Amino acid sequence: LQFPPQVVNDILLGLPECGSLRRLMQQSALGVKFSDVPTQIESAMHGVGARRGIDQIFRLLSLLDRLSETPCETLSTTGYRPLNDQKGGGRLEFVYQHIHKHFNRTLRLADVAKLAGMTPTSFSRYFKQVSGVSFIDHLTALRVQMATERLIHTRQTIAEIAYACGFNNLSNFNRAFTNRKQMTPGEYRRRYQPQ
Repeated sequence: LQFPPQVVNDILLGLPECGSLRRLMQQSALGVKFSDVPTQIESAMHGVGARRGIDQIFRLLSLLDRLSETPCETLSTTGYRPLNDQKGGGRLEFVYQHIHKHFNRTLRLADVAKLAGMTPTSFSRYFKQVSGVSFIDHLTALRVQMATERLIHTRQTIAEIAYACGFNNLSNFNRAFTNRKQMTPGEYRRRYQPQ
């Protein structure tokens, strides 16, 4: 199901009774995965798509309320939120796109700062102010996230995935991955790759 977040935000999120729904919507900005979803929730999801008008909105809100009480796992990290660069007039948008396009290559702070028309020190400070994380943390988190997708959806070896995602050696990859996911790449693959 796809819906604009305003449908929920504008209607309900100001109400104190909707605290769990508010938390779900905030968490969903990073992507969430529900495991062991009850059959009733699965049926309710199909029911939302089959309805129209106000009935569809009521069913969507009911479904989201049920999901807000269901355990879920966050799929990404805060390093992936879009850059809130309104004050800078979007001056980092090009840089942000460049990082996401070339995450698997060597990306030096000085080179990326030059793209933003800034000194490395100014860029580093500005990037952290705007995104909430350092450039290196953002890049590492992005590489780990791309690696999780490959671990789940490909049969590549862990070493192949590490190099394909921009890590220059396997031990750096294993350390970065374990720090962010609290499990090794092998454990992550065993847990989440479909059989």
